[in-house]
Amino acid sequence: MGETRVQWREWGEAAFREAQEQDKPILLSISATWCHWCHVMDRGIPGDPIHTGTYSDPEIAEIINSYFIPIRVDTDRRPDINARYNMGG
Repeated sequence: MGETRVQWREWGEAAFREAQEQDKPILLSISATWCHWCHVMDRGIPGDPIHTGTYSDPEIAEIINSYFIPIRVDTDRRPDINARYNMGG
C-alpha cells in the first residue's frame, strides 16, 4: 500500500463543485517555487524533529483528504488569488 499524500486539486469549477457536492470546506494552499516555508510544509527540514513536513505526514494527509477539498495555487501563476486570499505567512 502506498503512502498517503494530499490529493491537491487545481483552482477551478470542478474543485468548487466537488466541495459543494461533498459538503466539505476548501483547504487553500497558496505556494510558490521560491517560498522556503512552502517547501517546509511539503517536505520538512531534514534532521529537524519539529519541522517534519505537515503535508507529507500520512496521518495529516489522510485528515485533509477526508475532511477537506484541498486546492493548491501557485502565486506566480495566479497572483489574483494570492491578492484576494493570502493573509500573509
